[in-house]
Amino acid sequence: MLNKVKIIVFANYNYLPVLENWLEAIDSLQIENILIISLDQELHKHLQERNIPSLLRVCELDLGKLWIHRVKVILELMETGYDVIHSDADAVWLKNPLEYLNNIQEDMVFSQGTFWPKDVHKEWGFVLCCGFFYIKNNTRTIKFMKELYKRVLLDKDDQVSCNRILFEKNIQWNIKDKYFLKYREVPFLCSQEIIVGRGKEISIAVLPHSKFQRVHEKEKEAYVKHIISEKNADSIINILEDTGCLFIDKNREIK
Repeated sequence: MLNKVKIIVFANYNYLPVLENWLEAIDSLQIENILIISLDQELHKHLQERNIPSLLRVCELDLGKLWIHRVKVILELMETGYDVIHSDADAVWLKNPLEYLNNIQEDMVFSQGTFWPKDVHKEWGFVLCCGFFYIKNNTRTIKFMKELYKRVLLDKDDQVSCNRILFEKNIQWNIKDKYFLKYREVPFLCSQEIIVGRGKEISIAVLPHSKFQRVHEKEKEAYVKHIISEKNADSIINILEDTGCLFIDKNREIK
């Protein structure tokens, strides 16, 4: 895996403080093979000046269009031969997860969401999160990503599309050591172990929530924390600080 994987993050210049924090965490773990997907020329230029790998793929500031764009770019990278680990810029890497991920046999590996989309949560008790995932490059995953791209053009939300497609494929889950957390008073099912799902066409692994957190479990030691926040840089930085995920001085001037 490690030789052919691209660890990618999508960002624009408005999210630079959040991206700087992600890069600082990654640098502390001495992880390479990263690629920033720059959504505007300003960020691309800034990263090039710092010799940080950047691929310019311009996208306007619209979440629906960004989710479509994200799937398209990931498919593009996979079609050139790469496995892809996608991380949101606010999914902060606290420990190196690469060996852990490398030991998972399934085609696709997802962190856990809370209850969105609600229709899938109602049936499964949990959902997959598109803020941190690992997709191995094979014929099954290429086919899935092409299907996802067609679907996200309609849904304009890759997490909604991804969960609904897998639900329609009748994925059967093996869940051990269950427990529940709540977000906005809505319970969602978690496991202390990897949740494995299998269908006729593809296999899925859902990472233990305690190790790859969407809701803060402060007593658990995590590889990655992707704690829910408002979708703006100031709110994210404050959440990162509150949950022990801030690696930069939030008041520093970024040049």
